Amino acid sequence: KHSNGVYRRFIRALSKLSPAYIVTTNVDEALEYSLPELITVQRSDIERLPQLLHQRKSFICKLHGSASSVETMIFSKSDYEAIQQNDFYQDAVRSILTNATVLFLGYGLRDEYLFRSLEKSSAERPLFGTGPHFIITSEDRIGLPATVRRIRYVAEVADHRDALQALEVLVDFDPNQTVSALNHDAVSTNSHKSLYFIADLIPPGTVTTSQTMLITSQFGSTHQVIVGEGYVNGEVELYNYSALHDIVVGLICFDIVCISIDHLSQVHDLLGSEAFWIFVRSGSLRLVIPPSTPAITFPDEQAPVGYLSTFHPATITSATNEPGLMGISERIRKQILPVTGKENEAEELIQFLASSVLDGITGYDLSNSLADKTRGALMNPSIRRMLGISPGMPRDAVPRWMSFPILRLAKVINNGLICQKIQASSTRMIWGSEKLASVAFSATASNEWADDEASYVLTGQFNSDVGSIIAQEPGLLLGILKFRESSGGEIFRREIVQRLAA
Repeated sequence: KHSNGVYRRFIRALSKLSPAYIVTTNVDEALEYSLPELITVQRSDIERLPQLLHQRKSFICKLHGSASSVETMIFSKSDYEAIQQNDFYQDAVRSILTNATVLFLGYGLRDEYLFRSLEKSSAERPLFGTGPHFIITSEDRIGLPATVRRIRYVAEVADHRDALQALEVLVDFDPNQTVSALNHDAVSTNSHKSLYFIADLIPPGTVTTSQTMLITSQFGSTHQVIVGEGYVNGEVELYNYSALHDIVVGLICFDIVCISIDHLSQVHDLLGSEAFWIFVRSGSLRLVIPPSTPAITFPDEQAPVGYLSTFHPATITSATNEPGLMGISERIRKQILPVTGKENEAEELIQFLASSVLDGITGYDLSNSLADKTRGALMNPSIRRMLGISPGMPRDAVPRWMSFPILRLAKVINNGLICQKIQASSTRMIWGSEKLASVAFSATASNEWADDEASYVLTGQFNSDVGSIIAQEPGLLLGILKFRESSGGEIFRREIVQRLAA
């Protein structure tokens, strides 16, 4: 019998386990043929299991025999009665249940002798217990032994592809990974202030939303990399959107407005140089260093399947003439050029801006976190349906035609990681990504919007385009600064944060 795609995916996941301890009640020999490097333990040699476990040697144990040895197969009632009377068999099974955690996959766990073995092995270790063991099932199983915990999945397809996602999570887990506690040192001075992170900022004009590149590693291999969300004309309508509007709303409603360092030049031009530096010096406007950009990497230009990765923009350093990550001041200078004769004054401002940057990356392996959290989100059936992803797509593979949907999800999760790192109170996302965020973060929309509150503060009316008002009368920005410094402004911003927390 030829193996199908789901079974090949199952074998691919098992092959990542090292060491792999596989126990099966199937009598066919597909596992042995697919994983020939593993030791096959027949039922007649089952007493070898404790020794193989102790030696950490990979094996496939055939609990109910093999088709090539008909006399070993367990099918009839008398066969079951025979193995229940076999002390060597029962001891070997209990040694597994006592000394290992068992993941039951594609197995109903309805054999009576296994139930009794689970109960007996647990009774023999009343102090430390056994397991825990887990069963991956789509059924509402009741009456399972206390040591068996259920991992329930929603079966969207008749085969086992949905259950495989749990196995893929297991094999991708790095036992050496650590969970980092949130570092409050970098934002301790802002712990009492509200931070508004503008994740998406689109100034007027033509926008490029994706790029496809060929990159060459230091070892000479070439890969294709896709970055960006890949939106096209007509796909997204930005009704009444204004980048300046978002900035002004943030300045009115929040203590600190945070923008990515990559948006520096746009914000500088939208506010005007004078107002921009006034807000920077007052601490109202700060930059954030985002972690690396989500990307899909393919082995070559024709490869149909790639994987989720991250892309680090690089530059040529003047000192070593070798590729390296840009420094903060250098990234600022590349976006803002001083007027001739004002270089010294500009450098002072640049250094001040650089010193106030909120670091969204140092001390954290956000690149790995992004990939892990994105793959985790792709297990959510609601997210898969929203993105149009088949339940048969493995966690660690990205078909070329799914590049942009997955990059859009990764961008949303990336923004969430940044917000967590800088302890943002709120964030602004556009392009329809707010709908994806509502599913990814289980968030719900409120009936009140900061836009309306900011409009009322500035004009006495709701639903005003404060961006166009400021564009026509830039002098109002100084009025906003005075409002921010007033006691009424402080009370207003504090109430905004309280509403957000609620």
